Amino acid sequence: MDCTEHQKHQLESLLQYAFNELQLRCSQRNLKAVAALAYACHNLPSAYRNPFFDFDYFVGWFTVLQDEHGILYDYLGMLDAIRNGRSITHELATNRWGTGLGAWPMPDLPHITAEAPQS
Repeated sequence: MDCTEHQKHQLESLLQYAFNELQLRCSQRNLKAVAALAYACHNLPSAYRNPFFDFDYFVGWFTVLQDEHGILYDYLGMLDAIRNGRSITHELATNRWGTGLGAWPMPDLPHITAEAPQS
């Protein structure tokens, strides 16, 4: 599918959350989760500019991440919103904060503004 400009901006917002999570997980030395998140994200910048962007491909990798390493930010919820033309809100991104993390130390919930630029 060819992403709209709004969807491209929202994918950039998703990456903002991903970079924050990378920092949080690095600080806890949760390196397997860092590697899984980096892998899930590494094609997003080039893929969303491609007319053959495949949301399901990224849903698959973020599903693996969340199943194996728990959830800080809800990437599956964010991808669903983006696919349907909705904006990512902080509430959406954090609505499952900490699910499945078990004994991993929970960082404080940061506040990230993921507002798309107004055009």
